[in-house]
Amino acid sequence: MDAESLAKMEKNKRKEQSRKAVKSFTLRLNEREMQVLDSKMETAGITNRTNFIKQLILGGNVINPDLSVLHEIRRLVSISSKNINQVALRANTTGSVYELDVVEIEHHVKKMLVDVNKAIRFLYEELKFISC
Repeated sequence: MDAESLAKMEKNKRKEQSRKAVKSFTLRLNEREMQVLDSKMETAGITNRTNFIKQLILGGNVINPDLSVLHEIRRLVSISSKNINQVALRANTTGSVYELDVVEIEHHVKKMLVDVNKAIRFLYEELKFISC
């Protein structure tokens, strides 16, 4: 190996070592403070205290976005997928499709689009808040 390659390897080795967590500290809390910490961790959906504290230190914010809109989208996609599969099965076996089935699928797709737009607006506002 030439000197340049050795220098790069040494630089990468130092860089890797600097990423490892080698420092630690003890945090003493009273019972009330521990309850508040646990409550905030639960609210944020984080179960590891170390990760929670690191996120607070490095990011400054711990958010727990309301994902109910995304859950509703998932539910509607599932319903629509089942309806589409039923219509496809009927079309393949009988050679015809009922207009009511198509109208129902259109309704679910329109509802999904409304919810997708809500989710996008919500996520945009969350990201705007975080970046400030």
